[in-house]
Amino acid sequence: MTNISRSLPRKIQTKIWLECILREHDLGQTDFEAMITRGSEPTRQVYKWFRGDNSVTKSKVDQVDNILPGSSEVFNLPLFDLLQNKPIRKSQLNRLISDYCDSDSLFWKLPKTYKGAPDGESLPIDSIYNVDLLYQRGGIFSFIAILYIVRLAEVKKDSFLHLKAVMYAYKSFPSLARHPDFIGHWEDILTAFTQVHHRVEITMLKLTPNFETIKEQIESKNFITLRKLRPRHPVTGHFMDNAPTFIETKFGPLENTN
Repeated sequence: MTNISRSLPRKIQTKIWLECILREHDLGQTDFEAMITRGSEPTRQVYKWFRGDNSVTKSKVDQVDNILPGSSEVFNLPLFDLLQNKPIRKSQLNRLISDYCDSDSLFWKLPKTYKGAPDGESLPIDSIYNVDLLYQRGGIFSFIAILYIVRLAEVKKDSFLHLKAVMYAYKSFPSLARHPDFIGHWEDILTAFTQVHHRVEITMLKLTPNFETIKEQIESKNFITLRKLRPRHPVTGHFMDNAPTFIETKFGPLENTN
């Protein structure tokens, strides 16, 4: 067993995949174990996955998908690879988001649905780096897109882009965490993202997540990201922003390294 297979993102990925299967197909752990062992002696593998002893392999996920079509959708999201706290190459980043981005025009073409339900607002994103529009769009794929920009900025050693992208990742995080597939694991996902955030020292020193505000926005009945749908300030008339989900620490000015 490799360290990667036991990493926090892999454990989260495995548990979310399992929970989605059991919930969506109304299965118990014993029923699912019998299904994947196909009459062989039970190995309690499902229990070990849930406990975090092992992480499911891609080949096993594909095998289950042949039995339960569509069950691999959440597992195959690039979210979990992007959350790995390890160096990543630009070529790997491009491969991970190849289905979500037009590499020629540098425009996002994010999926409009996730598991057959609408994901985010119908909002065109005019630039690969427009984290504000991605945040306003909302949804699972917008957070993944911003997370990609965080990792790309790390690869490019672009401190300004990294700082801005991490800010917007924290702003966008409730859009992901509020979804039923992720809400039960949002604290672990946030921990994994914070580890990625801390991979760039200057951003680690300047920002920290505002845990209480993040929790409030995840649990709120309404979480509006699209600016034109937010309430207006009673004095200025400007559209009000959501409360900040990060805290800026007092640190020296950021020097442009480009």
